[in-house]
Parts: sequence; C-alpha cells; structure tokens
Amino acid sequence: MIKRELKLVQDGSPCGVDYFDRDLLTVQQALEKGQSICSNYSRCDGDDYMCTMRMGLQVAGYAMQKGDLKKELYDFYEQASREGWLNKAFWDSVNRREFKKIKGKGNILRAVEGFAKVVLLEDPFESVLSSCEKCEGIKLEKVVRNSVWVRGMRCAGTGEVVSKEIAYCPDCNNEPKNGIVYEDELGDR
Repeated sequence: MIKRELKLVQDGSPCGVDYFDRDLLTVQQALEKGQSICSNYSRCDGDDYMCTMRMGLQVAGYAMQKGDLKKELYDFYEQASREGWLNKAFWDSVNRREFKKIKGKGNILRAVEGFAKVVLLEDPFESVLSSCEKCEGIKLEKVVRNSVWVRGMRCAGTGEVVSKEIAYCPDCNNEPKNGIVYEDELGDR
C-alpha cells in the first residue's frame, strides 16, 4: 500500500499543499511542484470559519503515527466539543476547487474524516463511523456505566456496575450519560 511521507502530513498545510493530488507523496515532490495555494485561501484566511481540511490533516497525521483513524476522530470530536468548534460553521470541499460552509456536528465530523482519508490515500466516501438514519450524519459510540440498584430500597445498590456501548447521533440525540439501572430490569446477564 502506498503511503504519504509522515513529514509531508505533519509539516504541510492544505492551504499550500494539494493533498487531492494522489501522486504527491513526499516533501521533496511538494518542494519540486512548488506551493499550490488553496482556491479558498483569501475567503478563509482570518475569518471565523474553521476548515475541515486543516482539521482532517491533523487527524490524518495522528492516525499515521498511532495507527487508528477511528480513535483519532473520537479524540478530535472530544477536543472540538470542549473548544466549542463544533458550534461554528466550517469550510468544506471534496476537490479543493469548490467550497461550501457546513454546520452540524455529524456533518463536520464526516467531512474531517473524508479529508483525513484523502490525506491517507484512502477512499474518502467509505466511513469508519456508522451513519445516522435520520440526518445522514454520523453516529458515535459511547460506553455508559450504570450502577445496579435494588428496586424498593432507597439508594441501595448491589455494588455492581454494568457497562453498555450505545450508538448515538450527536446532532439528533443527547449524548448518553452514566446512570442507574434496577436489578429487575437486567434480566439474564
């Protein structure tokens, strides 16, 4: 499998390097070709909009180092949620010529993943994340841990905690939270 040079991903920028060029694999090739300024650069530079390509490049770099794109997308989602980035609009492009502004956590995450896959020379339309049937955005998975309580006994637990992985859409559903479950609701364990 052909891979891009890690240094090209870590030190490059989608503002000046055309990662859609699948033949561009090394820093040396990028230097020989010269800068390829993004067609959206003048509209993007300095405005309040984020760029899915810049974020996707970072995710791709971490995935190249650590070997797990899905985990890096989850890490990006956590950081972007903390920083408030997912409440903003993002510039997005599937070809670096035509750009549109997108909103919505699922749409943004799907676009960041798409560009990360472009950088990684993978199919940007094959997702490592499942799709939401309602909005066509992405579904995330979260492990929730529920304390097992005994019904009828106020605040009495068994000391047991059950874990369950729950898929949810960050645009259509609230993020699942840890909580309680009653012993008689568990059935066969």
